[in-house]
Amino acid sequence: MAPGLGGRPERIGNWLGNVVAEVDAVLRPRSVTELQEMIAGARDRLLVMGGRMSKTALMDPPGRRALDMRGLNAIVEYGPDSVTVGGGITVFELSRALYAKGLQIPGFTITADPSVGGSITAPTKGANHPFNPGANGVSGAVISARVVRPDGELVDLREGRDTAALALLRDSYSAAGVVAEATLRTRSLASADVHEEVLPLPRFLEDTDQHRRALEQRTLVFPKLGLLVMRVHENRRPAEPAAPFESLLTGPNTPYVRLARALPRAARAGVLRAAVRLGIDRKTRHRLHVQNLTPYPRDGSAYLDFITWSLPIGRFADALPRIVTFCRTHPDYPAESLIEIFRTFPENRFLDADERVAIDPVSFDRREGPRWERFYRDYNRMILELGASPFLNQTRYITAGDMRAVYGARYDAWRDALLQIDPTRKLGSRYLDRVLGTAGDER
Repeated sequence: MAPGLGGRPERIGNWLGNVVAEVDAVLRPRSVTELQEMIAGARDRLLVMGGRMSKTALMDPPGRRALDMRGLNAIVEYGPDSVTVGGGITVFELSRALYAKGLQIPGFTITADPSVGGSITAPTKGANHPFNPGANGVSGAVISARVVRPDGELVDLREGRDTAALALLRDSYSAAGVVAEATLRTRSLASADVHEEVLPLPRFLEDTDQHRRALEQRTLVFPKLGLLVMRVHENRRPAEPAAPFESLLTGPNTPYVRLARALPRAARAGVLRAAVRLGIDRKTRHRLHVQNLTPYPRDGSAYLDFITWSLPIGRFADALPRIVTFCRTHPDYPAESLIEIFRTFPENRFLDADERVAIDPVSFDRREGPRWERFYRDYNRMILELGASPFLNQTRYITAGDMRAVYGARYDAWRDALLQIDPTRKLGSRYLDRVLGTAGDER
């Protein structure tokens, strides 16, 4: 039996639990050579799995086999200002190892569980720039990547030399190949003095100075509570690893989330409006950048779903009031839900390479699932009309027609480039088939 090949069907699924399937086998490579052999030798299609944190049908297998990258999680080498790691290592594992050396990668998604390979091949965002100005997610730290193509070929892509190939890789969702190893930039641990402010939402929406502040900080908008929380970062500076790494991190079930779940629906808005005001941390506290990392347990106890689209930064002031009004007036948008605002900086990508802002409605309560799904579909239609761009790993129900409406000829070029590398669609998912228009089903 081949290494990592199971002898009976296995049940697989994503972290959220909304995408579950059964496959005949899961391939589990333990080395780059095994990864090449497994991909080259596959006679059917493979679903590439990293941290399994996508909330969309990118986790829906296109065939009867899946490729689990978690065995390729070694730290291969430390350089003076870089680290080389296996593509299956998670952001949590890498950050813990770097923390012990007083280091970090410049930017990362707040969710700690995605793999490095998955974070490189799919757009991610995070509240990174308050600590590290200009930093995006993991993909922005890439110096080079070793990628296994669908035919098993191992290619070395280096920033500055293979710019176009890396740009496509960053928007490929693994259809252009699987990241076996990556070399990432590192820097000293970043820290800042942090406090929180509450602002009335109507006044904020009319204040362009506050808009600029919101884009420089971490900002949470509560449409149905009529307020906004801004986490303000000042006095940025390096830090030393003093406390145990795990003690710095908190889970997603915050006091606000626990309270929201405990309240009857009718009482949520009034109680939570007061709770948010009372619960903010007005006292300035020294925090490390890595304290933004949030591990998510896989037992379903930390439900968190969100919808991620992005817009050019120059459209933020006009778009945000429309989005807030849509959420506030939609009957199926939960009262406790919020919108996270993330600024993303120009990056070498095939599709969206400009400076943008991601505006994410967030849901916390699994019991609100049916209402949330109705809102989800309506929100997609509304923000598509605004000309926003989807994150396929964080936005469901997108079709090839939607992508063409957003990107026009750029979509066709992206599609053609991926199909040139993988004409038989060996790597991917049913969702990506639909987005590429190869599924015969664009519902």
